[in-house]
Amino acid sequence: MLTNQETMEERKTPGGFTVRVHRATMTYEVLSRKGMEIPRNSKNNTSIVKVPRLIFLGSSFNLSHFRLSDLTYVNSKSGKLQIPYQYEGSTDIKIISVPTGSDSDVLPIIPYQYQSLKEIVYAADHGLEFQNIIVDESSPKNEMVNLKIRFPTVNILILRKKA
Repeated sequence: MLTNQETMEERKTPGGFTVRVHRATMTYEVLSRKGMEIPRNSKNNTSIVKVPRLIFLGSSFNLSHFRLSDLTYVNSKSGKLQIPYQYEGSTDIKIISVPTGSDSDVLPIIPYQYQSLKEIVYAADHGLEFQNIIVDESSPKNEMVNLKIRFPTVNILILRKKA
């Protein structure tokens, strides 16, 4: 039997926040100097938030800097997660910003990478809940439409290789 301390992970951030992750439920809460933070987009005015699960779709992403399917921490700035990624064959590290309701400077995420829509559907059918799918602009348009039909509440972020 795990105790509460064994299922909770606590991390102090450079900005003075404390992030507590409850591993059993994969939720987190943020404590600031003022006390428990209630995120701006909080449902039911609660301080407990699900750890965001982000899916990178396609083989064009190099995510070797992440432990895929595992809890990791990323920087957050101006209420947005700053998620680093690379394209295969490139040394440039790029950042994608994903909105969050927290003022904390560091927050947890769980990144995944799948090669096809079929793999995402399979994972979802087996219980994977996720909030964001990040795709390369070269992905077929009909695949984007299928993603939105299949997962209407999920944010789909399309990345361009050249700005």
